[in-house]
Amino acid sequence: MVTADGRLFVADNNSNDVTVVDTTTNAVIGKVPVGSVAADVAATPDGSTVWVSNFGDGTVQPVDTATLAAGAPVKVGSQPERLAVRPGGGELWVVNQGDGTVSVVDLATGTVTHTIEVGAAPFGIAFTPDGSRAYVTNNGAGTVSVIDTADYQVSATVTTGAGPEYAQVSPDGSTVYVADSGAGGVTPISVATDTPGALIPTGSGAYAVGFSPDGATAWVVDSNVNDVRPVTVSTGAVGAPVTVGNVPDGVTVTG
Repeated sequence: MVTADGRLFVADNNSNDVTVVDTTTNAVIGKVPVGSVAADVAATPDGSTVWVSNFGDGTVQPVDTATLAAGAPVKVGSQPERLAVRPGGGELWVVNQGDGTVSVVDLATGTVTHTIEVGAAPFGIAFTPDGSRAYVTNNGAGTVSVIDTADYQVSATVTTGAGPEYAQVSPDGSTVYVADSGAGGVTPISVATDTPGALIPTGSGAYAVGFSPDGATAWVVDSNVNDVRPVTVSTGAVGAPVTVGNVPDGVTVTG
């Protein structure tokens, strides 16, 4: 992830640290030791802190972006994977793949305030722009849990294709795109009705999704065939694949 000041923070699974890159020079400017098997990073809105999930030891950990020093780890659930800061909520939401839960961490106190049961082997999380709903992909169940952030309850469970991985909400907040690796495509979910549309086939191992800033195009990463493909959101039409490196697993679209 890139902070507002143009630094890239990368979670390094195998070396248990976070690499910091200056995007103006593409030079590595720091490495921050964290916990076991660093899995994902998310920044607070003011950019002062980047949180990292430590998959191997069941914790999340803050990194001060000014000093590049890691703070004390916070114990969450088993095998924390993806995490996200709730828009306007002052909370970090952590998806725990090992025990089928989501941990909610109060950013002011660094304590877990809620533990929410979702489906089997949850992986990804995405919020609506107003932060009123969270969408958690359950990789082991082929579903998405919809969570009302006002009461921290699952309000709906939506069936998707096999092996849902990342989810992404469109910029206008109307649609959630879920990358289904086992089905080889993306499932669109209506935010208004929590109903899934037909699978949009992209390629084998569909893993991640990134919307263009205007929401007109969704780019889908197909990990098994080493490409990304554009989907025209208004029609569901899939464009020509763009070949990338081996086993891609993330995408960010800039202006």
